[in-house]
Amino acid sequence: MNRVTKIEVCTNNLFLGTKHVCNQVADNYPDIEVTEWECLGYCHLCYRQPAVLINDTEYVQTDKPEELWKLVQEQIEKRNTKL
Repeated sequence: MNRVTKIEVCTNNLFLGTKHVCNQVADNYPDIEVTEWECLGYCHLCYRQPAVLINDTEYVQTDKPEELWKLVQEQIEKRNTKL
């Protein structure tokens, strides 16, 4: 698996708590680029639940922002930790 180098979020998804997730990533993992876009092209999904796009290819969505933060954090730790 590739290292997590980028987290992207749709600005229309921020009201669902995704802004907090982006802030957590930026605060805890300064080497990971966090970008807010007007649209990621997942409109049919993105307006329903907190979601981010990891490394341009992995759309991750959960019911609650706390769950999203935990899942993103797990992916970062799993994939960015040197063995």
